[in-house]
Amino acid sequence: MKYLCLSIIMFCLFFGVRAQSAGEVLLTIDGAPYYADEFLWFYNKNGQQTQDQKDTDIDEQIRNYIDFKLKVLEAKEIGLDKKESYIREFQKFRKQLSKNYLTDTIVTNRLLQQAYDRSRKEINASHILIRLDQKATPEDTLRVFNRLKELRKEALENDFDSVRKKVHDGQSVFGEELGYFSVFRMVYPFEEMAYGTEVGDISEPFRTRFGYHILRVNDVRDHRGEVEVRQIMAKYSEEEDSIYPAGKRIQDIYRKIQDGVDFELLARQYSDDRESAALGGRLPAFKSGKNNLKNFEDVSFSLEEGEVSKPFQTRYGWHIVKVIRKTPIGSYEEEKPGLETRLRRDQRSQKITEGFLDGLKKRFGFKEYEDVKEEVLASVNEEFLNRNWFKKYLGASLLNKTLYTIEDTEIKADHFAEHLYRAQFRINSKDLKKVLSELYERYLNDQLLQYYEEHLEEINREFAHIVGEYRDGLLLFEILQREILQKSETESKERRDFYEENKENYLWDRRIKVVIASTRNTELASKIEGLFGQNKTIEEINTLLNNKEKSILLFNEGVFEISDKRLPASYDPVKGISNTKEKDHYYVIRTLEVMEPGPKAYEEVRGRVINDYQEKLQKEWLLELRKKHSVEIDKKVLKRVKKELTK
Repeated sequence: MKYLCLSIIMFCLFFGVRAQSAGEVLLTIDGAPYYADEFLWFYNKNGQQTQDQKDTDIDEQIRNYIDFKLKVLEAKEIGLDKKESYIREFQKFRKQLSKNYLTDTIVTNRLLQQAYDRSRKEINASHILIRLDQKATPEDTLRVFNRLKELRKEALENDFDSVRKKVHDGQSVFGEELGYFSVFRMVYPFEEMAYGTEVGDISEPFRTRFGYHILRVNDVRDHRGEVEVRQIMAKYSEEEDSIYPAGKRIQDIYRKIQDGVDFELLARQYSDDRESAALGGRLPAFKSGKNNLKNFEDVSFSLEEGEVSKPFQTRYGWHIVKVIRKTPIGSYEEEKPGLETRLRRDQRSQKITEGFLDGLKKRFGFKEYEDVKEEVLASVNEEFLNRNWFKKYLGASLLNKTLYTIEDTEIKADHFAEHLYRAQFRINSKDLKKVLSELYERYLNDQLLQYYEEHLEEINREFAHIVGEYRDGLLLFEILQREILQKSETESKERRDFYEENKENYLWDRRIKVVIASTRNTELASKIEGLFGQNKTIEEINTLLNNKEKSILLFNEGVFEISDKRLPASYDPVKGISNTKEKDHYYVIRTLEVMEPGPKAYEEVRGRVINDYQEKLQKEWLLELRKKHSVEIDKKVLKRVKKELTK
C-alpha cells in the first residue's frame, strides 16, 4: 500500500468531477473554464462548517481545488489519460459502479424489510441434502425429489435425527445439524423455507443450487444482538509441550480480578493480545454468529454487562472476558445500510432486477414485435442442439425484420440470431423450446440493461458525478506515482540528506530498561524490594518464594518508553529500585538504565521519513505547476459563492 493512497482516494471523492451543466465561471486555468456549480457541489459534499470557519474554509478549499485541477491537467498534458492501464481501470470501475444503479426501489424496500424482520430472530435447524447438478435431467431430478419425499415420510413416522444420521455419507447425501443462523447466512431458498417452517415441523422437499433438501426447525430464539467485551488472553506457547503454563498464568490473573484488581489495568499489563491490551483489553463489538470462535462468542453473550467470566479456552489460548455493553438489534433505519450492502450481494437481488427491467421497458418506450420473435424461435431447428446451426438458415427477409425498439433505436432479428449462433456452443440441454425461450429472455434483459448502462450519465446526475470523480482521481494517482511516490520511495541520497537535515523531528522519548514486579500484598512487595536490592534475577527470586507467594506475584521486564501505558503513572524514571502503589496494587520496579531522548536511526523511522519527504516534494511540485499555468478567479462570482455557502 502506498503511503499517499488513502489521502488520494479521500481527495478524489471530494474533487475531480467535470462540469456537468452551464453556469457561472468561477475560475479559468489557461483560459479553460471551471464552473461555480461544480465547486458548490463538492464543497457541500465535504460537510458543513461552523459559521466562523466557513469563510476561511472556502478560501482553503478553493486553493485545494485549484491544486487538484492543476495536477489533473498536468497528467493529461503528458498523456496519462491515453494509457491502456488507465482506460482499462476506469472502464472496470464504471462497469462495477453501474451495478448499484440497476435496482428497483419498491422491490428493494420490501426485501429490506423482510431481511430486517428475519434478522431479529435466529433459527436452529437440521437438514438432509441430496446433491444434484443444476443441469440434471428431468428423470434425475424426479428421482431425487421422490427420494426426499420418502425420507420425509420416514422422519415423520420415526425421528428426523435418526434418519438424518443414517443417510449421511458426506459425499452425495448430507445430514447435518446447522446450529443457529439468521438472515443472509444461508442461500435464499433455504432461508425462505427455514423462516417459513414452524418449530418441530419438517419441510417439503425444496431446491437450492446445491440440490434438494428437507429441513426441520429445532428452535427459534430472539437474536442475541451485539456484545462488546474486554479480554485478557494467555496464548499457548509454541515451545512448550503442554498448555499448563498459559493455564496457570490465566488462573493467577483471575485471582487478582477476584481480589479486586482493575480488569483494564491487568489487561494492559499482562494480556498477550498486545493490540487489545493497549486498549485495556477492549475488542471491537461483534454480533451473534459473527465471531469465528463459537466458545468465545457463547461465553460473551452469556454474561451481563459488567460481569467477568471464569477462565476458558479456545484454540488460541486461555481467555477471561468482561462485558462492556450488550446491544440488541437496532431499529430498521439503523440496520438498513448494512442490510442494503448484503442484499446487493445476495441471490434475492434477482427479484430486484426483474422489477427494474419492467421499469426500464416503460421508461424507454420498449416495444417488442411478438410475431417476429415467435417466427425466429420457430425457425431455429434441431441443428442448434448439435452446435451446427447458422443464422443464414433464418433467411435474409426474417433477419431484416425489426425484433424490438428502444426509444428510437430499432433492433433487427439479425442481432439476436448472431447471439444465438455464439450461444449454441455453450448449450448442453436437449429441450430446444425451453433453451430458446430462456436464451431470448436473457438476451432481451441484457440488451435493456446494456442500453440503460450506456446512457447512465445522461439519466442519472449522481452517477455522472461519481464517474467523473473516479476518472480524474485515477489521473491524480498516476501523476502522483510519477512525480512523488516513485521519487520518494526509491532509496536516494536526497532522501538520506532530508533525514539528516531533519533529525530533530525523529527523536526517541526517554526510555528505561526495567524489571517490574506487581502484587497486592504489601509484605511481599517489601520482600521483592529487598531481593532486588541483592541483585537477584527473576529466576533466583522464584526459587526463594513459596507457592502462595508465586501465585500472587507477576513479573514484567524489558525496555519501555517513559510514555508506555504499562508503567504506573506515578513511576519516577530514576536508576535504582522504587516501590509505588496504584489502584490497590504495588509495583516494585528495578530500573537498570535510563536512556535520554536522542535521534532514532534512519531504519527505525524510514516510513515517517518517506511520508515527510513526499510532502516536501509535493509542495515543490505545486509551486512549479502554479508558475507554469495561468489561474484567474472571478472575484464577483467567488463573492456570490461565499454568500450562498454562508447563508
